[in-house]
Amino acid sequence: MQELGERLYEIIYFFSPGHNQEFTTENVNLKIEKEQDNADKLHPNLNEMNISEYLRQKFNDLQQAAEQT
Repeated sequence: MQELGERLYEIIYFFSPGHNQEFTTENVNLKIEKEQDNADKLHPNLNEMNISEYLRQKFNDLQQAAEQT
């Protein structure tokens, strides 16, 4: 993939309509890349992880924290 840019953000806010949940993440590295075989397709990555996987992981972390309380 061709890297378009990379930037460190202190705080990023996301909203997942699928989970009807707002997520906040801190000190995250956001990188936008173009797909090699389709230059029109962009892939955002957070901390070297696909954004969908990153948000899924954060949602699971939130659920586990809620179960422990």
